[in-house]
Amino acid sequence: MTDLLLVSSRIFEKRRASCFTNPDLKDFLEENGAKSIEFIGIDGNGCVKASVLAATKENYHVSVDLSAVGVANQKKFSKTLKQWQDYGIKIG
Repeated sequence: MTDLLLVSSRIFEKRRASCFTNPDLKDFLEENGAKSIEFIGIDGNGCVKASVLAATKENYHVSVDLSAVGVANQKKFSKTLKQWQDYGIKIG
């Protein structure tokens, strides 16, 4: 992926679906004044979905790059997309 901009060497591990279950990530985003987050990931119906919804609840402006999101169950993902649209998440 040539357009990926690496802005930090930090790695935040998680043990649950949402990346926001790691308090270190939340602290890092706050300390760096993050206002928006773009999500990519392997499972659009799992970790990506949970993290996207959690970011919305944390009041971040959220976008999802569908060209970089994996989906195993397209039918289920259609419902996920609808939910994201209802939340006002930018989908591209």
